Amino acid sequence: MVDRSPRASRQDVRSDRTRQALRQALVNLTRERGYANVSVQDLAERAGVHRTTFYRYYQDKYDIVQDVLNDLSECLEAARGRLSGPLIPQTWLDPASAPPELALVFLEHVEKNADFYRLMLGANGMPAFFLEVHGRLEEFLDRLLGQHLLDVSRAPVPPALCAPVLASMGISIMLWWLRSGLTPERAQVARWLVRLEVVGLLGGALPGERAGTG
Repeated sequence: MVDRSPRASRQDVRSDRTRQALRQALVNLTRERGYANVSVQDLAERAGVHRTTFYRYYQDKYDIVQDVLNDLSECLEAARGRLSGPLIPQTWLDPASAPPELALVFLEHVEKNADFYRLMLGANGMPAFFLEVHGRLEEFLDRLLGQHLLDVSRAPVPPALCAPVLASMGISIMLWWLRSGLTPERAQVARWLVRLEVVGLLGGALPGERAGTG
């Protein structure tokens, strides 16, 4: 049974604040020293918590990185769970159409954690971070394509290539947007992202008419 008492709520708020403080400490210290030179003791001191408190939430600094990526995965899966009926990606080519929620959710997460992504993907960040993000996106896209989008019989490339290539496209858009100072606004970038994917890779594998025809 879930404890919904005021005491439990206060504990949840306190827990969220501590986790956020440790995340921000990692961002600030990575900016100052580089990810490789940040220790657990450094993080605890910067966040204003005891070392034992750090270990109540995380095993090490890598675990903080995984926590942020877990947030990304959870947001994307929640959006996928809200899908109803077949997706019609060709409609995403219409400038007047709203971008799909999945693209908006991805970019919203990036926007909320912009400093984190800039630093972790930068020269002083975590060396394997690109691969970590790519792996999360590829796993998600593989499930999404198989269940909602991809007609394997019409794929213009081997279907196994689709998820990794689309993940790379998503990260490329993310990097460009971060370098651009998060401009233009999220909805416009989401439109560009899905248009690139529909036209560039998925056009021949989508159900219905081929993109750009009709």
